[in-house]
Amino acid sequence: MKNIYSVVFFIVYVFYSCGKQESKEQVPTIDLSKIYSNTNKVKLSEVANAIEYIQLETTEKSIIGTIDDPTKKIKFFGNNIFVNYGGILRFTKDGKFLNRIGNLGRGPKEYERVRSFTPFTNQDSLVIIYSDVQQKALTYNIQGAYKSKFKINFSPANLSFYEENLFFLNNIGSRNKSMFYALNVLSKKGELKNRLLFKKNEKGIDLGSTSMYNIYTLDKTLHYWENNYDTLWTINKNFKANPKYIFNIGENTIPLEKRTQKNMLDFDYSVKFDHFSMLFESSRFFFFKTIFNKKFYYIYYDKISLNSSAVEFKRPFSKGIHLAFYNDIDGGMPFWPMGNVSDNKLYMLLYGYEMKDYIAKKGKNFDAIDKPSRDKLLKLVEKSKISDNPILMVVTLKE
Repeated sequence: MKNIYSVVFFIVYVFYSCGKQESKEQVPTIDLSKIYSNTNKVKLSEVANAIEYIQLETTEKSIIGTIDDPTKKIKFFGNNIFVNYGGILRFTKDGKFLNRIGNLGRGPKEYERVRSFTPFTNQDSLVIIYSDVQQKALTYNIQGAYKSKFKINFSPANLSFYEENLFFLNNIGSRNKSMFYALNVLSKKGELKNRLLFKKNEKGIDLGSTSMYNIYTLDKTLHYWENNYDTLWTINKNFKANPKYIFNIGENTIPLEKRTQKNMLDFDYSVKFDHFSMLFESSRFFFFKTIFNKKFYYIYYDKISLNSSAVEFKRPFSKGIHLAFYNDIDGGMPFWPMGNVSDNKLYMLLYGYEMKDYIAKKGKNFDAIDKPSRDKLLKLVEKSKISDNPILMVVTLKE
């Protein structure tokens, strides 16, 4: 009988192990190292159908300066646009300023600094702000009124929500405070519900805080990626993490133990290696920023046709090149995504005076598809001042 149990256990173990290995082998790989030599002038119309522009309203209460990391500081939610600049500002989907969310300060209902934030919805629409100075998460309604707060005993770098839960992204170098898990899952009241993606290989390595990462919802599924590893993960409502894609960016990648803050901030050192700068994904496309063989590459990849290319073209009236799509849809500025609006829309941040200058330099050679497109752009920026808030260039991609 004992031998029978041993045989059964062995069969189950082999079956489980093989199934697990087979599942891993079935994860598709995107080999970016084969795309670098395929560099072209790529028209925006090859990946997109339409462009719209959202001018964020400039008022005394909503002045926005330079946004250094739009991916993490601009978030779309329902009919609202939220911007992290000296606190959280709320705009309509058309750019009209509505209100501030809470207030900066040291009072019991205020936050000293916004490390990250996320819109959150269950029965009510809320905004949750993580203040790293206070080590607290504070909850407000979208009209800006304070609701509640809870303590955070780890050091997350980013915050998102999915399926009524908060997902705190723990950056490399500070994961020792989260038992070396990449993600902590909390309820909106701060109760720990789960931890995901255990990074046991990081124990004992002094890495600093150097990750580039993205956490986003696509096709109603949470996605997580960071540039220290080669895998894009999906996370379902049962808190199960599954590999979605594996990326090969080149053979000369930076060893994990060398990804210290000092090394990664030293451009001359880091540029010697092949590595990611950023990744964006839509329903159909991937957009990658990489460094390969000491050169920057902006790459698009079509998940349906499997077409791909590194994009670049000569600047029309100056030296150098654009690492972006050539805008043949309305003749305006070249496009490269800075963040997601929805599954099929991405945006780029620009300023009216930049577009005004761009159009003026093109002059009679302005190559809009038609005169109405050109006139629409001119009207949008004709009164633009350097003090105006930025414009969101929103591109609708092909499906």
